[in-house]
Formats: sequence, structure tokens, C-alpha cells
Amino acid sequence: MLDDIEQALQDLGVEMDIEAFLTIIEELVYNAIQHSGEAGGIFALDLVDDQLLAKVEDSGVGIPTTMARRYPDISGGEAVLKAFVGGATSTGFEGRSGGLYLTLRYTRQVPGCLLNLYTGEVAYVGLYGNGKLLASSGFAHQGVLVEIMVPLSGREPSP
Repeated sequence: MLDDIEQALQDLGVEMDIEAFLTIIEELVYNAIQHSGEAGGIFALDLVDDQLLAKVEDSGVGIPTTMARRYPDISGGEAVLKAFVGGATSTGFEGRSGGLYLTLRYTRQVPGCLLNLYTGEVAYVGLYGNGKLLASSGFAHQGVLVEIMVPLSGREPSP
């Protein structure tokens, strides 16, 4: 599947580090598969104006619940921030936690790249790798939804 995406982007004349982009997508899809179990998840890739939009969503229990297994005294917001740290993993296994860590690193390197993450009652919104946690107004997103918007023309993303 990722080879097909890479070919489609090249056919469109997209000038970006496709390998780096596909690496983070692969990691996020792996996370979605791992955390969704039988319920599954979704992956979508779309061109919106001159921006590439990737969405990866799982139907697991969400980052706050998963991280609380290893870090019982952590808040939902702290769990999300910890999930972006390399080596911080809910499983305790070495070499895991790459998906969100790599995603944040990627967004820091790509001018105008937007990263949104929704899990539980927490949202993370970031531009240029700098983000803010937002508390929901009572809406809780089961699982995790990650959206990455990459401008293809070097412009800022549209609101």
C-alpha cells in the first residue's frame, strides 16, 4: 500500500521527502493496528488544495488510558505529551513509541506542517512542531486520531 502512495505522490509531482513522510505514516498505522485489536482503524490520504492530508485513526482505548497502565498518576494531557517522547512507551518494551515521536520530529522539519491529535478528552494542535494541549468540552474521542497536513507549495496550511 505504501508503495502505491509513494508512486501516486511522485506521479502528482509532489516535491517532498516522501520516504520520511511514509515512515511516519507506517509507524502511525502500525500503532493503530496494535492498539485497535479486532475493532480496527482507518487510514486516509487526500489532497486538499495544495496540501497533503493524512489521517490515521484507531478505535482503541486512547493514549491516556493506555499510558495510565505504565504511569498510573499521569493526567490525560501529560500522557499525550509523554507519548511524543522517544522511548516513553505504555508497554515498557525498548524500541517502541516511535510513531508519535517521529511524527513530531517530522512536523518540526517541514515548514508549515500541521499536526492534530485527538484522544480521550484531550486534543493536541501543533504547527512547526510546537503545539498546545486543549481540553475538550466534554466530547471524548475513543482511540486516537492523528491528522497531518503537509503544504506542498511551501505555504502555510489553510485553516
